[in-house]
Amino acid sequence: MKNSIVFSGELGFLNLADLIQLLGNNNSSGILRITSQYAKRPSFIYFKNGDPVDASNGSLNGIDAVYSLFGWIEGIFEFTLIDIEVNKKINQNRMEIILEGLRMLDDEKIVILGTVANKQESIADKHSTKPLVKGPLIDYMYVVDEEEFFDGARIVEENKFGNWMWVILNGIVEIFKATHKGPELVLRIGKGAFIGRLTSFFVRGDTRHATAVAKGDVQLGVLDSQRLSSEYACMSSEFRNIVMSLENRLDQVTDLSIEIGKSDNDLYDFIKGKSPFFVQGEKDTRLFTITYGKAFVIHKTLKGYIKLATLSEGDFVGNLPFHSIGHEPGGASVFGSKDIEVMPIDTDVLQKEYNNTPLIFKKIMEHLGNCIAVTTTVACNKNKSRS
Repeated sequence: MKNSIVFSGELGFLNLADLIQLLGNNNSSGILRITSQYAKRPSFIYFKNGDPVDASNGSLNGIDAVYSLFGWIEGIFEFTLIDIEVNKKINQNRMEIILEGLRMLDDEKIVILGTVANKQESIADKHSTKPLVKGPLIDYMYVVDEEEFFDGARIVEENKFGNWMWVILNGIVEIFKATHKGPELVLRIGKGAFIGRLTSFFVRGDTRHATAVAKGDVQLGVLDSQRLSSEYACMSSEFRNIVMSLENRLDQVTDLSIEIGKSDNDLYDFIKGKSPFFVQGEKDTRLFTITYGKAFVIHKTLKGYIKLATLSEGDFVGNLPFHSIGHEPGGASVFGSKDIEVMPIDTDVLQKEYNNTPLIFKKIMEHLGNCIAVTTTVACNKNKSRS
């Protein structure tokens, strides 16, 4: 297939954070070329299956080059769809890259290239320090109705019953969790993002785990729950367990993000002398299902240890072949209880089932993985600052 530019535009319309999310959500492979009248030569970011794997900007390469490009607030981008063959030099999750790049930009640690008056709006705008997670392109085939909510309206409420799902067609929705000090903002989600849980289709009396509130006027698409539940039921039990395990992780890191406390330094006594299943920062493609006992997902910082999740029977541990969620092995280690038993998962078989899964489920899982990665980063930064 002949290589060609599939889309282009100005950074003033789509900034780098938006571009990385868009290419990631669509699992794109190719080269993003960025030019600016303030730079002597163009810069490049190389994508493989939606993830940045390498980049160049002048003398900078890899992740440093990507971060520097968040300072390019004026310029032209072009994306060429092509199967690239480059060595992977970037190991960070793309949502981690976005959050860190924008944090560095806000902290003035990145040189701005362009007119200051045109400085791009951060993923966390002036009204909120929480990230905005956008979803993939909307699949209207599953939208059976549309609903509108005005600014401040509650779409769902924490601990209230509900087993339906929406996709955000327009607007921003803020996610809150209840605390002893009142509701606390956890996350902001935008166009293409999903509200609701797949597993609620099979749990009678399932309750919402957070409150969703319209920020400004919001238009939602009601998803066909009967069609979703029928197709979800046809998936293998192993695949459904992974979906449930992902939702379990999101619940736990969300709770962590609102907890007041320090890094869990007592975990050192627990892990001392133990060999982890997965070591934080190492490349490891293995994947397991827990059949007995417990596993602990632990993120190590310079100031101590943070327990991201406690997993049990039915949960997965390891590297998902189709998503990066910012946990093990890149962002966390995994330790098991003395009685833990695990069963290997054939990742080739799992990848094949994922490839044959209806597109809507891929989009939902992609968004779920992005929310886990972002919320984990927020929780870790919050806990580290209290250490």
